Formats: sequence, structure tokens, C-alpha cells
Amino acid sequence: MRKSGRWGAWLLAVVLAVHMFAGAAAAAVSEPAGQAAPAYSSEELAAVIDAAAEAVAKQDEISDWAVIGLAASGHDVPEAYLARVEQILQERDGRLPRVTDYERMALGVMAAGGDPELIGGYDLVGAIVNDANLTRQGVNGVLFALLVLDAGGYEVPDTAVWNRDFADSMAAAGAK
Repeated sequence: MRKSGRWGAWLLAVVLAVHMFAGAAAAAVSEPAGQAAPAYSSEELAAVIDAAAEAVAKQDEISDWAVIGLAASGHDVPEAYLARVEQILQERDGRLPRVTDYERMALGVMAAGGDPELIGGYDLVGAIVNDANLTRQGVNGVLFALLVLDAGGYEVPDTAVWNRDFADSMAAAGAK
């Protein structure tokens, strides 16, 4: 699959992941309900994020979202993550229940420095662009498909089940 020069969605995914990760870290140090939250310096917030990242990285099994958050916040992703993804795909013969499962996993693999077109012998990007039920989960399947394509600079091949124009129009319609 040829890669294109699109990277805007990857930047958006990184910003969203950092926002989610920072929000969770800030919530860990927030004041009880009804009390004003104290102002934290950038250094204090960075220390909280570092502590949260360290705790997440020590988990036996780390989620795709956690991997995206770690990578987006500049932290190392545990090496075991990619091996675990390969194991999951091999145990399931490369079949995941929903297109968003492929999309989430592909974003995690990219964030960990892996290749979602060849992970454990499977092509996650190919599974996404050839999913006939892309809209089964509403606009989420479409939006995350576009994030994967743009994050990796992939173009939808002519042989795919759906094309970029279809995905763009569905995303625009779902955004209204």
C-alpha cells in the first residue's frame, strides 16, 4: 500500500492522546468536589505525568491507548507490547471483532514504532480498508480509519472495499 504525505490526523491523534493522558494524570491530583483545584506549575504537572507513565509502563499488559499516550508524552513503550500484539493476532488468526479494534491496534503499533501492515504476519491496515462493515459502529469506524491512514501516510488501494472519498463523505456527514 502506497503511503501519502498526510500527517495531520496523526498529529491530531497525538494531541488527543496527550490530552487524555494529561487529563488522567491531573485527575489523580485533583481536589475533592466543591474545592478549587490548585494551580500546578509545568514542572509539577510533568512530574505527575512522568509518575503516571512509569506506573502504566510497569503493567503486565498495556492497552493500545496507554501505548499511544506513552509515546505521545515522550515516554518509552515497553518492548513487550509489540510481542503481545503479535500473540493476540496469532491466537485469533488475525481476526478481531470490530473494525475499531483493528484501528486502535494499528495506532498502538505505530506509536510503538511497529509496522501495522506486517505485525505477527498480519496486515491491520489491509483489514481496515477491506472491512465491508466500516460504518457498523457509526462514524467511529470511519473516523478512526482515517486516523490510521493519515497517521501512517497510507492511501486506500483501488482494490479496497471502500475508498477515501467514501470515508471522507461519511466523516463529514457524521460531523454534522
